[in-house]
Amino acid sequence: MIGQKELLDKFDIEYGIKDLPRFTIITGRKGQGKKTLVREVAKRFNYLIIEIGNKIDDIREVIELSYKQTEPIIYLLADADEMSLGAKNSLLKVIEEPPQKAYFMMTLEQIENTLETIKSRAYVLRMQDYSLEEKEQMINELLPNATQEENQILSKLDNYYQIQKVVGYGPKEFNDYAAKVFINIYKVQSANSFKLAEKLDLKGDGNGYDLDLFWRMFMNIAFGYLFDSYGSETYDVADKIEKCLSITSSYTNALSIKGINRQMLVDNWILAVRKVWLQND
Repeated sequence: MIGQKELLDKFDIEYGIKDLPRFTIITGRKGQGKKTLVREVAKRFNYLIIEIGNKIDDIREVIELSYKQTEPIIYLLADADEMSLGAKNSLLKVIEEPPQKAYFMMTLEQIENTLETIKSRAYVLRMQDYSLEEKEQMINELLPNATQEENQILSKLDNYYQIQKVVGYGPKEFNDYAAKVFINIYKVQSANSFKLAEKLDLKGDGNGYDLDLFWRMFMNIAFGYLFDSYGSETYDVADKIEKCLSITSSYTNALSIKGINRQMLVDNWILAVRKVWLQND
């Protein structure tokens, strides 16, 4: 895998074969490489890895299996932000006293999306941000003949998943769309402002631009305009851009809430951003 050398070295140096934590939580943004990290750890320890679901029946099934195993096995509880309360309570029973040779590794986007009692029993690791050099390596792998403009756009993203997604969209097309929304969100009539979100995936079914990625690209565009506005007579513009950045960041964080209504979230975001731009106008 690309990057995360310090985390991988932590397993090699601190633990060794006999001391792998019995329960580990790995947190990080979507696409940060959490599951890849777990698979790399399993590879380094030469342990079998089994990915299990997040439903209560899945947890009960793996608990029964874990008490019968004779070889070291890592059970990967991936994307556990979506785990039900019943499943979490069932998991709690087995991680309190894990069966011999059973190791549990959970991945979460937000540590707050699990029980405090589960978190207190885990060794918690946070995925590291990727360096510019590591992101360049990802870009070269995914888009070997990228133009300078495409490189500049993709290098502003956070991880392999995001770069892969935007390469699929077309970096310039996606960047231009985010710029169009930023420029026009307060210029169009109120009723037409909601049409700006028509290209976004608001159902979570993959049809349209990823909402989290769009907001991150929108903020990249806003940062560019913010930088240009400093040191000029447009202090009011800079103040409004900063407020829009704060609003967008909070809405991006809200995406991690289980069952959130994306359509309502985007509609409220549009209204909040428009309010900032139109006040005192």
